[in-house]
Amino acid sequence: MPSPPSHHPQRHQSHNLTQEYQIRKRVGRPRIGAGGPAILSENRRTQIRRAQKTYRLKKEAVFRQTLDRVKDLEEKLRRLSDQVFGTCEAATEARLQLSHPDIYARLTQIRGEGRFARRLQRYCLEHAFNLFIDPRSNPQQVYRVFRLVPCIQDKNKMQPRFEQLLRGGAESPLEVPGLPFYGVGGAGTHYLDKDEFGIPMHPKNMRLPRRVLGILPSGGDGDESTSGDDRARLLEICGLGGQWFDSRDVEGYLKQHGVDLQGSSLFPTVRIVEEPSRRPRSEHGSYAGFDKSFSGLMWIGLLHGFVILGRAPGFRMIDVNAALRPLPNTTTMITLQEQLAVGALGPDRFISCLPPTRMGDLADWAYGGNILAIAISAAYATTKPGHHLYSLTGHFVRPASPSLKLICQVARIRDTRIFQTRHLRVYQENPTGEQLCFLATTDFHVEETLEMVNYSARPQSAPITAAPAHPASIQESGLYEYINRFMEVQPLPATNRKSEGDITGIISAEHFRLQTPLGSESAQLAALAFYMDRGLAYIPANHAGRSLLDASACATLEFALRVMTHQVDVGEWMVSEQQTCAAGGARVVSEGRVFHDGGRLVAVMTQTTILRPKLGERAKV
Repeated sequence: MPSPPSHHPQRHQSHNLTQEYQIRKRVGRPRIGAGGPAILSENRRTQIRRAQKTYRLKKEAVFRQTLDRVKDLEEKLRRLSDQVFGTCEAATEARLQLSHPDIYARLTQIRGEGRFARRLQRYCLEHAFNLFIDPRSNPQQVYRVFRLVPCIQDKNKMQPRFEQLLRGGAESPLEVPGLPFYGVGGAGTHYLDKDEFGIPMHPKNMRLPRRVLGILPSGGDGDESTSGDDRARLLEICGLGGQWFDSRDVEGYLKQHGVDLQGSSLFPTVRIVEEPSRRPRSEHGSYAGFDKSFSGLMWIGLLHGFVILGRAPGFRMIDVNAALRPLPNTTTMITLQEQLAVGALGPDRFISCLPPTRMGDLADWAYGGNILAIAISAAYATTKPGHHLYSLTGHFVRPASPSLKLICQVARIRDTRIFQTRHLRVYQENPTGEQLCFLATTDFHVEETLEMVNYSARPQSAPITAAPAHPASIQESGLYEYINRFMEVQPLPATNRKSEGDITGIISAEHFRLQTPLGSESAQLAALAFYMDRGLAYIPANHAGRSLLDASACATLEFALRVMTHQVDVGEWMVSEQQTCAAGGARVVSEGRVFHDGGRLVAVMTQTTILRPKLGERAKV
């Protein structure tokens, strides 16, 4: 007989609670059926929409804050950039690059560049950009730097690209590859970079300037018919002759000469040896010894001569040599005595110890006064003691290159007890042969003990007094950039009758003295001739109220220097007067006079100058 079912109330109650818990668990989450999508309640949908909206609003708020932050940073960077540019301009106006070159270098972005070639290239580009944007820039300097950059005519289009190059980082290019690179004088080919396989890499899109100069054939058969000698001669006429370097060539050249280019400074260290001998060094020799820092002045001088060769800066080899050349007493500055010195090549044949200097930024050829001085130094080397220079007359045949030394061949025309006469032929040697630059005749005379008359003209400018207390500013900036380092010049008030229509009555006057002490008579008179050629060819245009930029040709054709006394000390203050005498037929005659501090005439120089206007210009009376 089966027993009746037992009743367990607790077990039944537990089972009901489990079922209720399973029903109520995960409240708000949908049940997923086997064959249908999730079932969302209305409250859940509202909750999801609110969460999504909050997420979007938060994301948009973060994005707006980021944009505002970026705009704020860009504005701060713009203000900071303007302040830096303003500081650079103020430093340049104060000539801080001359007094404190190391401090001035910190105002550039070169410290971020690891390679010296890039540091030099960036420094030059920054200098060029300052010339480009400053409306007060000297037009002559702008023309010299940008003459091979045709796109400078569209400044609005060029400025953003220029700024983009300068604002790039250490890995960004410093030149636009699409622009041509004008390899004048072998620029870019002397010290080539090599790829990973050791193959030399030539600059891309490299060619010679043709249409941009307006004188060379633009291509085709006419280009092939122009020989290499003709092209070199035309480039020489345009002031682009001689050997040229790009920044990589400068780097390689300095390394070859023992310069330590490691580190981030623009001014590297050169290892040199102090030599007791004053012989000129070989251009391809190397120096070893103790370390000596380059002067910032040398690199500032290098900047004054660079030209943008299409897309990258180019430098004359002569300017690089000037920065590299070490001299005694821990200075690299060239003295005037060294600039005017000659050495013997053979019987009555002499060579300048240094290549001739340029006068300034206006001309790319050698300074005529340097050629006169070399001729006088060579002539004195063939005369007997007791004979003194009193006359030098001759002709400038063609411009001389500042990258080649001058050679003077002396012919003895007369040798007597009282007079000695020499015929001088000055030329330069280049790969194409001899290039005649200068022909002259010079006369020497013994000092006579008896004289029938003795008198002298007096200066027509203000009375000669002590040296002025304050230096005067250069009236034509850059015109005498490279020769003013050898002299001190102070303007004087002078006669001016231009209001009466008499241009010949205008007399430019100035105090001057040469800063370098000179010992021998030959050095003193060579230095005097060096000074007297200064600006005499430019006086006619200046006194007529014309700019030198209005002339298509302005150069000395012939000259006559007459010295009244050999007892000259160019280290003392003297007075110089210059005036134009007559003009016509595109030729002008001018005269310069130099007086002792006592007012007695020392020397007179007359010159005939070619002064040809540009097409369409008319003469001005």
